[in-house]
Amino acid sequence: MPVHWLQKCVEACNFGVLEWFEKQPTVTNPSSCSACLECKSSCPVDAISVKTK
Repeated sequence: MPVHWLQKCVEACNFGVLEWFEKQPTVTNPSSCSACLECKSSCPVDAISVKTK
């Protein structure tokens, strides 16, 4: 799978929670997450999981 497909997850986040790091989406600002799940729904390979407290 081309790497640019995975960048869709990062680009979908309007809150700056995800950044591209070492060829993968990485959570860098979790306190800004609104739990909208746009990143998860836009990820073409279902690579994002959401942990609940």
